[in-house]
Amino acid sequence: MLLNTFVAAVLASAPLASAKKPVMKPTFPGGKTYGLEPYLWNNLHPTRSSFDTWGHGWLPESCKNMLEGVNKDDYKDNKLNIADVEAFNIRYTDCGTTWTFCRHKDAALSQIDMIDMFGRLPVHMRGYVRHIIAGPGRGRTSSGAANSDMFLRGIVRLRDLILMIGLNLNNYAFGSDFSWTNPFSSSALWLSELAQGQGRHCRGLGDGWAG
Repeated sequence: MLLNTFVAAVLASAPLASAKKPVMKPTFPGGKTYGLEPYLWNNLHPTRSSFDTWGHGWLPESCKNMLEGVNKDDYKDNKLNIADVEAFNIRYTDCGTTWTFCRHKDAALSQIDMIDMFGRLPVHMRGYVRHIIAGPGRGRTSSGAANSDMFLRGIVRLRDLILMIGLNLNNYAFGSDFSWTNPFSSSALWLSELAQGQGRHCRGLGDGWAG
């Protein structure tokens, strides 16, 4: 229930519709989605897995492209050395699909952190992710997604990972190419469900996004 509620909040991108509704009682713990973190860890259990690493110097092309992009934007004053990034495959026991993650040697998240956090998510949510790349924080924490790939900078929380997957779901639910002009949250189905809600889950939804 908590997970479904959170994803619903993530996808609410109809501010005019949601802003007119009262804030539900009780709200998210603490009135913000940050308060959900301990509940997520307590209720989303890890999935058994195994992994193996790629040879040194080998990376998925999309991981390399994303790393080059964050070097241009996020790490422009202290660029990451792509040679310091390792790729590894993860196999979870609840799915036959293999995921490939990439991790910089100085990333705040360890390899085990990445495997454990991602494995706690329902398998159908994981299906909206292709690669996850973890980088060092260097004084910042942030996350971003593009083309079903995610970049996690610093100590990223479980709620942040769910947020990024929610954005992927919003963009790819129709199975179309990445597009800001045709998201799931603009569909008649989503707007109809939103209109039936009795209120907002937190004040941040008045701005269209969970705060």
